[in-house]
Amino acid sequence: MYPFKCPPSPRVLAAKENLDPYFVTGFTDAEGCFMISITQKAKNNKWQVLALFQLGLHSRDLPLLKIQSFFGGIGNINVSNTAKGQKATFLVTKIDDLRNVIVPHFKTNPLQSAKKIDFQLWVECLELMKNKEHLTEEGLNKILAFKAALNLGLTEKLKGAFPNVILVNRPVYLIDETPLDPYWVTGFAEGDSCFTVKTNAKKKGVVNEFVIDLNERDIPLLHKIQKFFCDIGKMYYSPNRHSARFCVANIKQSVSMLLPHFNTYRLEGNKLSSYLRWSEILSLVQSKAHLTSEGFDKINILKKNINK
Repeated sequence: MYPFKCPPSPRVLAAKENLDPYFVTGFTDAEGCFMISITQKAKNNKWQVLALFQLGLHSRDLPLLKIQSFFGGIGNINVSNTAKGQKATFLVTKIDDLRNVIVPHFKTNPLQSAKKIDFQLWVECLELMKNKEHLTEEGLNKILAFKAALNLGLTEKLKGAFPNVILVNRPVYLIDETPLDPYWVTGFAEGDSCFTVKTNAKKKGVVNEFVIDLNERDIPLLHKIQKFFCDIGKMYYSPNRHSARFCVANIKQSVSMLLPHFNTYRLEGNKLSSYLRWSEILSLVQSKAHLTSEGFDKINILKKNINK
């Protein structure tokens, strides 16, 4: 049975690049970051505090950063070269844009992963900055206390410069029982899922997999995603890697659950082309076409262009 008994019709989207708000939240849960930067100015050694909201992805997904238009054109998009290829980044740093656009969005369309804890701590910092408290020693210490529990914590330089900061304990991440929004699931899959195909030439075997691999802190969310898809697939845990994986490889489960979802709530970025090839291979396997030389060769051709 489909998670919502039958595939509901997609919501009529506002003219914001045809993106549903929960798709944006889901993608942010996968690829977004709420940061507080504290650096020391070279000229006067004063400490500068900067709040940032960032979405980063491979440059081939640059069209997906129409999310900037969704947010009304705020922020900037930068493309840079890295060891792994070109990276595209959507970055918002203006305090008014963060408070008046970014914060209201995520309060109305809440995050689901452990990243929502980062968001809560980040908002506390924004409020201090709004009141100019970061310009005082006391206010800066408060921000440092929140930053220590945010993302990667304090750098060694900050620890050395502010040894007496009373750290804030990071709130416990608790998953709620509210059903996941289907657009959120697609947005999250856009960033943190993978459609793969494995073939065995000797046996003409083909396995289509849908995989989500997350840090162990998000295991509760991974279970919630599995529940969204009516408990199909299997969960694998890797204590050494501090991660967990949700994997659907059963063809009947993929056809009955995954295809109805992703055909109704469509992917928006480069992953869409991989999904379409993956689903075409799934259809060929379902029809037993992979057992013929022609069908198996066609599958291998489609497979080569997945995740590229």
